Amino acid sequence: MSGPAFLSGERVGLRTVEEADLEFIRDSVNDPAVWKTVGGQTRPTNLAMERKFFDDMSRSDDVVQLLVVDGETRVGMVELDPIEWDRSRAEVAFWVGPEFQGEGYARDALETLITYAFDQLGLHKVSAEAYAFNEASIGLLESVGFVEEGRLREEEWIDGEWVDVVRFGQLARG
Repeated sequence: MSGPAFLSGERVGLRTVEEADLEFIRDSVNDPAVWKTVGGQTRPTNLAMERKFFDDMSRSDDVVQLLVVDGETRVGMVELDPIEWDRSRAEVAFWVGPEFQGEGYARDALETLITYAFDQLGLHKVSAEAYAFNEASIGLLESVGFVEEGRLREEEWIDGEWVDVVRFGQLARG
């Protein structure tokens, strides 16, 4: 396992993504239980593609990408991407592996990253999106303080049909 947690929640650690994590990420995002619920991930990815993405993200000043861990166990990822510094806002995205879904990992990781975004980065707003059929993600976002701001009708093509994307936002609590 690589390095200590950059941020710690009640249950999870959030640490930097390292080269040794790329196989876990590749395997997870290729699992239908993950890719069918994560926007923009409709094609298979291989290790070379993950390595390029990792290299690009590692050089960006507009991204905070962290691996979700429980002790030494890789659980998922959470990220602020992109961070729009001039507008004091960011988009948050998250996923956990299928075997960890419904166990509270995503909630703890999301709460920890949102607190960091507001208290340490000084952002004013964090936004998120979820497919309208993804009741678990919608419930999670609402439970940690996100408010529905709108719906993009038939925005994405998933499993042979157009699906709505629900847009959420949370403002700094200060």
